[in-house]
Amino acid sequence: MVVCCRILWFSLLISTLLFSISSADQEFFDTICADTDNRTLCLQVLRDSADAIRAILGETAANAALGQVKVTRDLIYAFAKRAHKPGEKEQYRNCIMSYNFAIESLHKYKTAIAIKDFDTANVRASAALTDAYSCSDEGPDMPPANLPAKLKEANQKDKAYITIPLVVSNVKF
Repeated sequence: MVVCCRILWFSLLISTLLFSISSADQEFFDTICADTDNRTLCLQVLRDSADAIRAILGETAANAALGQVKVTRDLIYAFAKRAHKPGEKEQYRNCIMSYNFAIESLHKYKTAIAIKDFDTANVRASAALTDAYSCSDEGPDMPPANLPAKLKEANQKDKAYITIPLVVSNVKF
């Protein structure tokens, strides 16, 4: 219920902000979001910082990615509790460890971007993307084809979210 209300509130906020964005702001966001996996999602995440500098945009994007990655990690915990095969349990443990590393990398991204160290921020976002995506790598007992559809979908969503701070740290003006 709370998530639904937050999504509705966020949607209303985005709609309001869409009407107030200048054409210069639109070009700025188009530059950043053009190279992400999900341009619409990117624009939604970044538009609430229309007058912000690149570092603030990076922090905004990292916060959104952190939220999404934590949701997926919680999903993995739930699947791990229900796993019956020893190989599945190990695969999920590895996924949890990878997601913990991704979360740590996103926190380090935020630290780097706050001091405008965009090169380090880019490395940290890239590491977070690799760590989160490694959960879908083939394992000996549970290849990607056998991962639950909900986890595959969440993993793809994580990729879309993490590419936003990655591109923010890499964009050149």
